[in-house]
Amino acid sequence: MSPLATRTFAVDAISCTEAGESRREAEPATQSQLRRAERVAHRRLCRHSPCRNVACDIVLLVRSLLTKYSLKLSTVQERCELEPVICFEMLYEGTSPQEKIERIADAGFSFVEFWGWRDKDIGAISEVCRRRGVRVANFSGQRVGDLVNPETHSALIEDFKSALDIAGMLRTHILMVLTQELGEEGVVVNTYPDIADDDKQAAVISGLRRLLHHAPADMHIVLESLNTVLDHKGYYLSDLATGVKILEGVGDPRLRILCDLYHQGMMGDDPFEIIDRYLPHIGYIHIADVPGRHEPGTGTIDWSQVLAVLKAKGYDGHVGFEYAPAGDSDASLKAIRDIWTSIL
Repeated sequence: MSPLATRTFAVDAISCTEAGESRREAEPATQSQLRRAERVAHRRLCRHSPCRNVACDIVLLVRSLLTKYSLKLSTVQERCELEPVICFEMLYEGTSPQEKIERIADAGFSFVEFWGWRDKDIGAISEVCRRRGVRVANFSGQRVGDLVNPETHSALIEDFKSALDIAGMLRTHILMVLTQELGEEGVVVNTYPDIADDDKQAAVISGLRRLLHHAPADMHIVLESLNTVLDHKGYYLSDLATGVKILEGVGDPRLRILCDLYHQGMMGDDPFEIIDRYLPHIGYIHIADVPGRHEPGTGTIDWSQVLAVLKAKGYDGHVGFEYAPAGDSDASLKAIRDIWTSIL
């Protein structure tokens, strides 16, 4: 398929205009709708076009057209699906991020995520993603400073602004943040036992407002809740009810919760109750089995049913598989692919 033919296919594939619709009658496209359109175009182009690097450029072209003409996206919304994302951090031990992305693409996945960016060759990651038709859906927007402590906010904001530059290079529109900085093995660096919880919450709200002030209009921030019973003792945000209070206090639609069902499972929460109660506030989902934090199928949760419920309730965002493989990385990816395709 030639580049011109691929561009023609792109416009047709996502149905970005409706017959007889004028620009004056079109509804303005929201940022959420634009991200959905990108995902639909990316998935279909990479599936049908042998020129996967061309596909990534066309996704950006489609986005610019949708933005410029405020096109109506009801058709895109109806066709959108959940998107699987593979966090490569704990996969293929001893190999480079670039090689990990190659292997993940070979397994049939088109989206990846990672933690911090400073220990990675971002240029090399950008090149392999472009060549293989893979997108970076999400990475950490803050590895320095603590939202719970206003005295660290200046350093945190500078770190976030640097992450925004990297996000621009990778064409990433979601950054995840934490209430506190994590050290080796996920240990919370500063727990601040002398700061009251109400003051921590107020500081988090203030800090997130400042981050959003620096974020472009198409950037979304997801605030992650972590478990404090095993992996991250002393971390402030361990329940989604508090997360919702923070969202309400910030009052910006670009902020959502990153719901990690492994962490919430470790806190004793039922995944189906979480979905039923908090789905409207969730902008990103992480999955690993409970206990163990391995791939789905190694623990106690029926992930096929979880994914089916998410689909039935209309969740159309990313589902990130952030896990340590119980054995072979290739086998773990196959297990994820089998569960995903059986349901979605």
